[in-house]
Amino acid sequence: MAEPWWRTGPQELHRLEDRITSLYAERCHIDRDYNAIVLINKARTVHVPAAWLTVLLIPPGSRITHPAITLLADSGTAVC
Repeated sequence: MAEPWWRTGPQELHRLEDRITSLYAERCHIDRDYNAIVLINKARTVHVPAAWLTVLLIPPGSRITHPAITLLADSGTAVC
């Protein structure tokens, strides 16, 4: 069985021009699941590979876990 698309490894880091420029995560809980960050709110759960992001924007009202910050730092993603 093939691995899910959000489980990218550190050797599969994307070039900067191939990444999504920014992601604005409003009113959600941000956690880590393998090599993806998980955005959880009342309506849905979304997996985003950390290696695909350039900047994650976190406004007041969102929470992020330490493992998620560690993953974003390891993949070269800026967090504001």
